[in-house]
Amino acid sequence: CPVAKGMAPGEVVPVNCGYNMPPPFDRYEYFYPALLIMRGPILCILMFFLFGWNSAVWRNYRINYVFIFAYNVRTYLHYTSIMWIAALWGCWWFFVTALYFARTTVFPQLWIPPELIPLFFIVPVVVWWLLPVRVLLSETRFWMLSQLWHMLPYKKVKFAHFFLADQLTSLVVLFYDLEYAFCFFVSDAWTGGDVCLRINPFIRPFLACIPFGYRFIQCLRRYYDTRHVYPHLVNAGKYFSTFPVIWLGFLQRQTGSGVIKVIWVFSLMISMFYKLYWDLKEDWSVVEFKDDVWALSNLQLRSKYFYEKWTYFVATFVNVVLRGAWAFTVSPGVIGWWYNLDVFLTLFAFLEVLRRIQWNFFRLENEHVNNCGQFRAVRELPEPLRDFASPHYFPADSSSAPARNEGMSESELLMSEGVGDVDDLGGDGGDEPPTLAALNQPMRDFIRSRTERSFVRRSTLTSLQRDNDAASNIEPLSSPALDPSDVVQ
Repeated sequence: CPVAKGMAPGEVVPVNCGYNMPPPFDRYEYFYPALLIMRGPILCILMFFLFGWNSAVWRNYRINYVFIFAYNVRTYLHYTSIMWIAALWGCWWFFVTALYFARTTVFPQLWIPPELIPLFFIVPVVVWWLLPVRVLLSETRFWMLSQLWHMLPYKKVKFAHFFLADQLTSLVVLFYDLEYAFCFFVSDAWTGGDVCLRINPFIRPFLACIPFGYRFIQCLRRYYDTRHVYPHLVNAGKYFSTFPVIWLGFLQRQTGSGVIKVIWVFSLMISMFYKLYWDLKEDWSVVEFKDDVWALSNLQLRSKYFYEKWTYFVATFVNVVLRGAWAFTVSPGVIGWWYNLDVFLTLFAFLEVLRRIQWNFFRLENEHVNNCGQFRAVRELPEPLRDFASPHYFPADSSSAPARNEGMSESELLMSEGVGDVDDLGGDGGDEPPTLAALNQPMRDFIRSRTERSFVRRSTLTSLQRDNDAASNIEPLSSPALDPSDVVQ
């Protein structure tokens, strides 16, 4: 632990080392272990339960979250199943926590060691997630584990990967507590000491940077794949701006320097405005500029939206307010002068989870509205159909390339282009498909040309069929019967 300056020689006084047990709870030796071990799991359970609420709202408003997350339509969890699973694990968490406090306060004569009671919750959860058997929602568990693994950007980053990493950025407190929980079950649970409460505090800021580091590297990987500076490198800067907030808050806690605190406030304001802009303009696309003219008078709510109009204004205000809760979750040391640090940190962590759930509503809605951009509306695109009108159909120096109207009748030309093809994108009678307005211009032109050709083909086929039917109705000429004697033997 750091040593206070200005002390007499030989006098060692730890300064802001570890968690610093607050006064009202220092007489309960088992309170802080329970708080630091059990609050992380309940945050995850709460987020999982509220994600079921997300799914219910998306389903109600016809937002295709199943397609966006690339779920398996045969095995994905309905929102009711998500809520039931979270509720069951929440009940088990409540039972284990109540048993822990009952053993340490009311019934100290119970034979169960209090240090082992949290394992009654942790071990079943770990076993359930890692059970390599196709039982107990195995498809869902395997899908979740695969997405966690693919968060590492060793290959192309997809929507589910960076969406899950964004959820982890709201669970920074969980990463804080993993350090203490590991130390507790390795050391204090068996020795009865308080080594973990006095552990080196430099570990905490490193752990807090992990989820933001994931997102930062994912943005770099997306830039590597697309070479688009905007939005990927700019988005990477948003996550990078969190690192100074974390480390300056930690250093201010350790040194008590007023200069560092001023720099921390300045870096916090930059990071918060950066994130607020990105939430509203890019992740949610709540606002847009009329006629693409960047002027305050042209600022308006985007034209396409699914939810009620008032929800966008309320969500914007709530997001601005709850960003303050996020600031204290990544820099808890700044509020260390408060009465009890980790109790208030727990409150801020719950508020940050609520902010993230609200963010999910509008992030998926925006993705659904814009998922036709850059051909994201479909998972695979067929190769462009061959077109004799295109100069690229035949090589430029090829003598076998016939002219559009040279050497071929119209019916032969139409048949060569594939009369029997099923034009999935064409409407009846050449009507424009209803989804064209959502596609980008090149795709719209391609589909429109295919639709027009489909109309010509159908019209030609109809005309040919009509001529054929008319010809079939003509009675054949009757020839006189031959006399057997006229047959040449």
